[in-house]
Amino acid sequence: MKTIGILNAGDSELAPFLDTLKPVRTVKKAMLTFYECEYEGKKLITLYSGVCKVNAAIASQILIDTFSVDCLISTGTCGGLDESIEVFDTIAATACTYHDVDESILMDFHPWIKTPCFPCDSNLLERLRSLSFCYPLRFGLLATGEYFLETKEQREELLNRYPNVLGIDMESCAIAHVCYVNQIPFLSIRTVTDNGKSSGSAAFEENVGRAAVISKEICLKLAASL
Repeated sequence: MKTIGILNAGDSELAPFLDTLKPVRTVKKAMLTFYECEYEGKKLITLYSGVCKVNAAIASQILIDTFSVDCLISTGTCGGLDESIEVFDTIAATACTYHDVDESILMDFHPWIKTPCFPCDSNLLERLRSLSFCYPLRFGLLATGEYFLETKEQREELLNRYPNVLGIDMESCAIAHVCYVNQIPFLSIRTVTDNGKSSGSAAFEENVGRAAVISKEICLKLAASL
């Protein structure tokens, strides 16, 4: 049976999974609760890690070491950066980068990557592209850093530095980083809660419920197809 790790940042993003799935057991480790579920002939291990890169990395390594996941999917929400991105669009990351880490750190030191981006798994992306959804789905680059974009100036500064980035979040690149060094297939599927027209933490709070449901539905359809 294929084992799939599904990692959310917050409890509001995990909630739609627990509403749909029936956990067969829970495991507590490193102050986190892992929910083991069965879905469409797959074993799903889902949880919320807490916001930020380190929390996401801790949860990712436990999913790999303790549960031996065959692949890991980051789900939940993100902000839209590219001007074409609308609230409730979903971004499937083709690759992830950090927007608050010096690029040379990853290239000159472990893990010595050739470019400052961690690619998402081509097979997972191909499978996702083959499925049909009633929600807008965009494929492109996702950037990770640990703050909300609250001002127009913050958004413009990131757009100037990363003109090809579709969206931003606080965890995906850290999870991609962990999966890269462990050679575990990874994909991030994030639904947009805020953009240039509706920015910051207030928009996140308003839209997180619906966005989390959309991300969950896309993720579970992908999981069922694997």
